[in-house]
Amino acid sequence: MRLLFPISIAVIVIFHLLPFSCTATTVDKDACISALVNGIHFLDESQIKSDLSSADYRNIRDIAEGCWPCLVCRCANWDCSKMDTLWIRCNAITQGALLCLQELYRHREQILPPPEAKAFETIAGKVCRYMENFVSVDSTYGCRRINWYPHRSLSNPDDIEDTSIYFLVRYFFMGKKSEEFVKLLSSNRDDGSDICVKGIWAKIADVPTGAFLTWLRPYPEKAFQDSNDICLGAASNAIFLLGVLDSKTTPGFAETVTLINKVAEMNLQFSFPSEVIRWYAGNPYAFGYNICRAYADGGVVELRPAVSAIQNELLSEIDDNSDSDRMRWRYSDNFEIVDAYAANCLMDAGYTGNAIDRLIAEIISAQNPQSGSWRADCVTGSADQRIKQCSSQWSTAICMEAIAKYLMIRYPEVLESKDAE
Repeated sequence: MRLLFPISIAVIVIFHLLPFSCTATTVDKDACISALVNGIHFLDESQIKSDLSSADYRNIRDIAEGCWPCLVCRCANWDCSKMDTLWIRCNAITQGALLCLQELYRHREQILPPPEAKAFETIAGKVCRYMENFVSVDSTYGCRRINWYPHRSLSNPDDIEDTSIYFLVRYFFMGKKSEEFVKLLSSNRDDGSDICVKGIWAKIADVPTGAFLTWLRPYPEKAFQDSNDICLGAASNAIFLLGVLDSKTTPGFAETVTLINKVAEMNLQFSFPSEVIRWYAGNPYAFGYNICRAYADGGVVELRPAVSAIQNELLSEIDDNSDSDRMRWRYSDNFEIVDAYAANCLMDAGYTGNAIDRLIAEIISAQNPQSGSWRADCVTGSADQRIKQCSSQWSTAICMEAIAKYLMIRYPEVLESKDAE
């Protein structure tokens, strides 16, 4: 399906050619909308169709309609200058990218031109239908089930991040409020018996912490029986879900929130790699993004101490770059994607200062004017850091989320005018 472009692509091309000074000015509304339109086009073109005609992925196997394949890199210590690559299906990235766009989806008819708004509905519907193929009988979501790696079989258990995101997508895109996962989540907590938790969290908190564990029981293999961990990046999505479901009294919610706030207040939120905060996230700034999103979109106001710490750290980094033409971030060299993480964090925290103008300008300038995409980012990886998964769709969704939120802050009349029609 080719999309119509009522907003000329020339707007975004010209925008790419404009120099950006370190003095932030409000980004043009049409440039923002044009970037979103071209992002929708990329997401549509790269989404797998039933005949696989939409993309030329190498080594493609067992990839069904509706998903966005990701690129697997096998490397050492995140250094992927020399690496083997393989296109695979990753359900977690597909549904995670869609969740990033829930705010834009909710206001699609106000923000997007009609052809793109309709196309977005089609894209989201295909993802939702694809997701339903991987639900377990116990209502968990099997992100790695069915040939996650085509060259070998994995038997990892389901985890709280992928399952929580599955139910969040059902809530935001399908209008389904499901409670069945809450009971299972409340029973999957650190009680001191899991060997991966011992000794790590004792450096920071009293153990056992009572916080949510990453992997969901029952495990398929005996080797997993006594091996679990606390990944706060993953747990923050469970906190997000419980906030949406108004289930904050669930055992483990308060303990996990306390742990998140403690880590952020110790200024450990962006240290990387860090087995304390997240073993599996590919970008150091993803943790802060998850926390601020749970706070803003999930109503988890109990995370305010962590959100404040994240905001202060990001503004400090931006201030350090006040004399630079281009932002440089301390903990990642994928600058345009960190721009998007940071912009989302700040806006979710309630910040509306000039820093977001600069970030959005840089985000739009980094969009590929031909494809409408942004550079692929590492989304997740193995605990030993030797395998990581990269996705342009994920990067594009994060950037589009930031632009959409920016439009609603700087140009509220975009929503008001169409609401009144």
